Amino acid sequence: MESKRLRRDKARESEIYQKIKERCEEYLKKKHFFKKTWVLKDLDYEVISDSIRWDYIVEWVTESYDCELAPLAEAFFKRLTKIEIELESQSQFPDMPQPQLVPNIRLLPAKITKEQMARQYPARFLASGHGKKTTGYASVEYAEGAFHLKRLSDRKSVAKGFNDSSDKFENQLKRAGVIQ
Repeated sequence: MESKRLRRDKARESEIYQKIKERCEEYLKKKHFFKKTWVLKDLDYEVISDSIRWDYIVEWVTESYDCELAPLAEAFFKRLTKIEIELESQSQFPDMPQPQLVPNIRLLPAKITKEQMARQYPARFLASGHGKKTTGYASVEYAEGAFHLKRLSDRKSVAKGFNDSSDKFENQLKRAGVIQ
């Protein structure tokens, strides 16, 4: 018995993939980024986390949200300090009694915000592709387009590398007399 990969058209029809896509869009509208585990935990789909084709979901979200998504590494989400999480939960549920935070060095917010950090050092937070290092995605418009500029400069470097290597290969073929 051979294994089969999930085809794009079958995944698009799947109710599970539709729910995941919708949850990703909700996070993008609210925060401009999302973490894969947040989405799966919200939907109670953690059991099937390894079988989700995130490249399909990112493609569909990009189409419907009309914005490119930048893959993010775990470092981006580690910047979410305990204070930010507490403040976010207070704003979501203002009627609920909230625990009082005791001032503590570790609980105080960082000197600069995550958005400012992303603007200054976008390379620290970007991953490449949809692989193991990618833990989430952000709209390239987040942090005033810093992720977009970094992705463009990376693509330009890759294109230059391909061009340089093809020129070198062509010169080797000319020296060997294979082409003129």
